[in-house]
Order: sequence, then structure tokens, then C-alpha cells
Amino acid sequence: MATTVTNLGIIFDQEILFNDQINQPCRTSFFFFRNLFKIRLLATPTSRTNSYGDRTFSVCAPKLWNCLPNHVRNVGTLPLFKKESK
Repeated sequence: MATTVTNLGIIFDQEILFNDQINQPCRTSFFFFRNLFKIRLLATPTSRTNSYGDRTFSVCAPKLWNCLPNHVRNVGTLPLFKKESK
């Protein structure tokens, strides 16, 4: 006897936990978002004032991140990122 039944794309197991139904889309969407983050630049919000607004973290951080070279942005760990950004 089968331990799972698939019907219309929904996977039912004996305990009716839907673990496979939830975990698989979460896992694939994580990888899609991670790949989008690698290739796409961060959106920089506009500020109302040039003197103070451009110095806020929410405006300055995306601008700095977008100016980094690709090999620095794609580093996998924090120690390597620190080493490459010097």
C-alpha cells in the first residue's frame, strides 16, 4: 500500500501533515529569490531632502551595495566578504 497519495498536485500522507506540500514550494521559492538577489540590484528609495535624507541608512546602504563589484557581492560568507571589500 502506498504511503502517500497525490491528487491534483496535493500530496496527502497518512498523518495528513502536508509537509511535502509546504516544504517543496518554500524550498524552491527560496532558491529563486536567492538567485534574483544575486543578479538584481537593490532598489534605492528616494528622499525628500538632499542634505539629511541622502545620508540615512535606508538610502545610503542600497547605493553602496549597488556600487560593489559583482565578485564582492556574490561572496558566500561574511569573513570572505570582509576580506574582499578591503
